[in-house]
Amino acid sequence: MKKRCFSFLLALCVCLTLIPAGATSAPDPDTAALLAEGFTLGDVNTDGYIDKGDVDFLTGYLNGNGVELSREQFQAADVDGDGQVSNTDLLLLTRYVEGQIDTFPASPPASWSLDGTTLTISGTGPMPNYKDESNVPWYNSRETIRTIVIENGITSIGGDAFYGCSSLTSVTIPDSLTSIGDNAFAGCTSLTKVTIPDSLTSIGANAFGDCTSLTSVNIPDSVTSIGYMAFYYCSSLTSVSIPDSVTFLGSQAFQGCSSLTNVKLGNGITEIGDFTFDGCRGLTRVTIPDSVTYINYGAFENCTALTSVTIPVSVTGFGYHVFYDCNQLYNVYYTGSQAQWSELYLNDSFPSVTTVHCLGRDEPDTPDKYTVTFLVDGQSYYEATVTAGETLEPPEAPTRDGYEFTGWYVDNEAGESSAFDFTRPIGADMTLYADWKEKEAAPVTYSVTFNANAEGVTVSPETKSVTQG
Repeated sequence: MKKRCFSFLLALCVCLTLIPAGATSAPDPDTAALLAEGFTLGDVNTDGYIDKGDVDFLTGYLNGNGVELSREQFQAADVDGDGQVSNTDLLLLTRYVEGQIDTFPASPPASWSLDGTTLTISGTGPMPNYKDESNVPWYNSRETIRTIVIENGITSIGGDAFYGCSSLTSVTIPDSLTSIGDNAFAGCTSLTKVTIPDSLTSIGANAFGDCTSLTSVNIPDSVTSIGYMAFYYCSSLTSVSIPDSVTFLGSQAFQGCSSLTNVKLGNGITEIGDFTFDGCRGLTRVTIPDSVTYINYGAFENCTALTSVTIPVSVTGFGYHVFYDCNQLYNVYYTGSQAQWSELYLNDSFPSVTTVHCLGRDEPDTPDKYTVTFLVDGQSYYEATVTAGETLEPPEAPTRDGYEFTGWYVDNEAGESSAFDFTRPIGADMTLYADWKEKEAAPVTYSVTFNANAEGVTVSPETKSVTQG
């Protein structure tokens, strides 16, 4: 049974192409028909009906039977809204014609309106990925659009959405946005400034490629991924600060940004990809963050004004020609030691004029430790651990009844004993022993008393002390 597609009916669930706001009455939830810029979703052969003829037409296209699809027919055939025409679309279209489903599943709930030179995107949820700019519903007006307003509720800007809007000078991006798709603003050559909300997490490949008038872009610390060629040849961009939240920075992300004079790289990046800053001829100095472990092929090639680079010890290697044609790069400051630098595989990365300054000191070999044991009468009295080449202080002198301590002695290789010199650096384990001298016996003293009392003579007695012997 044929299902007539009336121009006043719109699907509740829209797919690839957004509904022109204000163009129709309220949508009928029981139909998947979508009227936008002259095409109806599902009406692949554009005969005004969704029926078996559309299934056959799409089958011929997918089988390569010489069937070609116009832009409108391509949009009508993409009933799953993924920006491509595939067997999945054929299956869904067949099920719809046979009455197994009442709507097509793709439903980016958004609408668009074009008022003069102002394009407004409204609704909730993501915009579709168009895969090719020619599939965009405002394709024929793209070169006249000067202002784009994306209203709050839109969560993503689809791939190729605004590709080639060469007159675009202003874009409003809502706080609800989380991602910008591949090629979303590529070729918007009149766009001078973009303000990215804190809600954004990813910037797609070539998202702003060839935006040659773009001078300023903020990258909030919500962003974790910057895609391949994201700002490729944004030749008017002067400064960029990449927050620590960014963990992926794609190859060629800023290639050809010839006016870029200031780059701050965050500590979330672990690699700098191929040609990431190739041709950034305004850069004079760069500091590589401590998080980076590898700098890939040609990462800073043709940065002809670059004079100074600081490279952390965390970097373990370089791709080929990292600083090729950087003929003003006179100084590289490496935070590691000369020994660490010499272990890196440089891959012909630096020009001949470069002098590498190693800011770290080479770690000395761990010195040996020696044990010095002090014995008293064969028993351990004290033990000291001494670093090779250092001296040690003697312990407190021991005591022994009847003997006098004369010092610490050591035996030489010949077995001869001598007093140890404590100013001598220690170079081996050794044993010192206490040397004693027997004390002399104390002398015995006797008292001799003289008493010379005679008749008629009185003499006081006198006592003298006399040592034995």
